[in-house]
Amino acid sequence: MPRRRSAEAASAGDLIFYRGDKILKHAGVIRDVGIESKWGLEGSIYRHSTLAVPKKYGSELRFFHSPDVETILYELRNRAANAQNSPP
Repeated sequence: MPRRRSAEAASAGDLIFYRGDKILKHAGVIRDVGIESKWGLEGSIYRHSTLAVPKKYGSELRFFHSPDVETILYELRNRAANAQNSPP
């Protein structure tokens, strides 16, 4: 469903994931003016530049295109139909 993208191809609405020690540490949504993400347990939403995050969130970045709702529903229906038609 979400498809990985290069940093250069990422655009508003896409997802960014921060990894450290081979573990997903943080995620955000790319906006026209930076990244929007939730920090900490209190749930505060911040807008920040791509690398302006705490070091504990990691420095390995991955970008993914986030499909629209109609595409997600289409894919889910197709997968459900294929699963029903498959032998056990």
